Amino acid sequence: MTLEDLAADCWRLLAAAPGDRGSPLRTPVLATGGAQARTVVLRAADAAARTLTIFTDLRSSKAAQLAGDPGACMVFYDPASGVQLRAWGAAALHSGDAVARACWDAAPAVTRRPYLSAPGPGLPLDRPGSGLPDLADDLEPGYAHFLVVRVTVSRLEWLRLEPTGNLSARFDWPDGGKFSATWIVP
Repeated sequence: MTLEDLAADCWRLLAAAPGDRGSPLRTPVLATGGAQARTVVLRAADAAARTLTIFTDLRSSKAAQLAGDPGACMVFYDPASGVQLRAWGAAALHSGDAVARACWDAAPAVTRRPYLSAPGPGLPLDRPGSGLPDLADDLEPGYAHFLVVRVTVSRLEWLRLEPTGNLSARFDWPDGGKFSATWIVP
């Protein structure tokens, strides 16, 4: 397998993950500045644009962190294949724009409902709870808190755990977008 084939295979795996609720690649860890990390749900992966898309609450700490520093790293791991992918890039934030509206309108109710929570994510409650109102038919008020995070990948690393010795490769798309690839020591 060539490095170019391997890079294409990585993007194929990422692109398939959002549509497969059982895929471990669907729930990567997103790391932002200050060593903040959390599990998120991958909503889309576009190999041609080199983008990874997640949704979050505009009121969340990750939204504030990415607004201050758009640098992000997403870590994916599939224990069945022993493959880890790490993707670095810059996050573009979409709230109240055409990108956010299209994603909101396409999202099922179960995805939109959490944006109705009050108070916002990470704020204290008097007792255990989700902060969600009783089942509401009108989910549109949640749109005010909906944020699409689209990370444009500038570096992707692939690692496969092997009993006889791990294998690893690095793929880069620097500022000009010109692709480069190399095998690296794991």
